[in-house]
Amino acid sequence: MRWLPVMLVAASWLGGPPVARAEAPAPGTSPSGAVPRGPHITVSPLDFEDGLGSIAMVCPFSVETLGFPAVSEDGREIVSVRTERPAGSEGSEDVMVVRWLDASTESVTRTEVVFEATALGAGEELESCTRLHREVSARVEKLEAMLLAGGFRSMARLDVHLPELEEEDVLAIPAARRPVELLWRNGEVIARVRRVKLFAREDAPWYGDHAEPDPDEPWLHELCFSEPHVREVFGDRSTGLLAVAYDNEPDACTCTYDDEIGIVSVPDALFETIDRVARLEELHRIEVELGPTVP
Repeated sequence: MRWLPVMLVAASWLGGPPVARAEAPAPGTSPSGAVPRGPHITVSPLDFEDGLGSIAMVCPFSVETLGFPAVSEDGREIVSVRTERPAGSEGSEDVMVVRWLDASTESVTRTEVVFEATALGAGEELESCTRLHREVSARVEKLEAMLLAGGFRSMARLDVHLPELEEEDVLAIPAARRPVELLWRNGEVIARVRRVKLFAREDAPWYGDHAEPDPDEPWLHELCFSEPHVREVFGDRSTGLLAVAYDNEPDACTCTYDDEIGIVSVPDALFETIDRVARLEELHRIEVELGPTVP
């Protein structure tokens, strides 16, 4: 069964949509190195071999995104992909979209749908999946042309410390090897080496939905409001831009949330520091494993 791995990825998509493959990271983690390719979306062939009748039946094709987020050559736009999932849908109502964001305001200037998932009834798999595959393939062809015409290049995933996810005491690390960290606190995003260097401190009202109580539905604020959680940071050295991937995921599973992108301008010194710390960390690792390299 050639598409068995796809089914395992999408075990919750019972009787419904195509598989949205997890986005691969932008190639490499070095911010100063050139990223070899721009953003791409691919659709696998439709293959029903040995698939119909499976208890985890999904449309047997995948949609894979590579090299997102990406930035335009002039640094004015960032393009990203996200899958919007309503609360409790378990994938049956997922919508994958490509979004263009204004780099100076973070506002969404354009949205294009890659696919909209719909549940399939018994006996509808062959016809419905064939139609959906054809529609998605046509949309992706159009999007690929748009991305190419826009001159977008992939942003590199940066090796930065995220205090919200990693609580170890970075102050125990010697200052020369202390990592660049990015955090969100009280409506601001901060990029720094703790007690060494501040690179950026900007307003970041990334509160998401239900930040303010609704008099008609006050429970939404109490149950669903959550401050942003930074997940990953991508960068483009030539434009000095960071794309900060975050979400406002609440504790309650009945609440809807989406992945978001925040945009931060930083000096070149941030990228240089990340590279320098990486070199020092590698030398430190070698010394620990092999002993001092200098008599």
